[in-house]
Amino acid sequence: MKENKNLMLIIGSPRAKSSTSASLGNYLIKKVNNDKFNIKIRYTAVDLKSAISRSNLLKDVEQADILVLSFPLYVDSLPAPVIRLLDLIEKNQRKTNTKEKKFLAISNCGFPEAEQNKTAISICKQFCIDSNMEWLGGLMLGMGAAINGKPLDKAEKIAKNIKLSLELVAESILNNRKIPEEAFQYIEKPLLKSKFIYKLFGSISWRIQAFKNRVYSRLDDKPFNNKY
Repeated sequence: MKENKNLMLIIGSPRAKSSTSASLGNYLIKKVNNDKFNIKIRYTAVDLKSAISRSNLLKDVEQADILVLSFPLYVDSLPAPVIRLLDLIEKNQRKTNTKEKKFLAISNCGFPEAEQNKTAISICKQFCIDSNMEWLGGLMLGMGAAINGKPLDKAEKIAKNIKLSLELVAESILNNRKIPEEAFQYIEKPLLKSKFIYKLFGSISWRIQAFKNRVYSRLDDKPFNNKY
């Protein structure tokens, strides 16, 4: 009997299970047949907190055949804990004789344009080169705030193209084929037709959060404004 392959999903968001990164990653692995893959899910927000958990995480990475990293965009890059993890993985790859791996990145951002994720995806591709992994590609999602951590099955029509994209990726993984260009194109399509509506609701949400945290009167503060 053929041995199952190991697929590891790494959620790079500080929000962990309640994040949009988790929504995307979980939908993908749901579509991957568990009869063919042993699946593990790890969260950087949890697994980098102690030496023991970091060690266990790296051991799981060593055994993985496919790594899927799902993360939010932070200032045109990856969150600091994710960068730290990639650095640890790259160094561990050099030290140990681990099995060949494939790597897929999924980046989401709050900006309306999916292309805002390009720099972060390029960083992930370079990580693959440095770690001697096979680059499967990078999926880029804009307007991620519209998902806001909801399971994609409950996101109704707004997540239609995202689900189509991830289903194509899952099918490619299952059949060991190259991910089709359509998968990258589907997920890059705007979730809402109107950028104005998206920005309007984003602004309202931002003000509601400020009010709840009692900082509404400070929204116009410029703490780094040089007056001299």
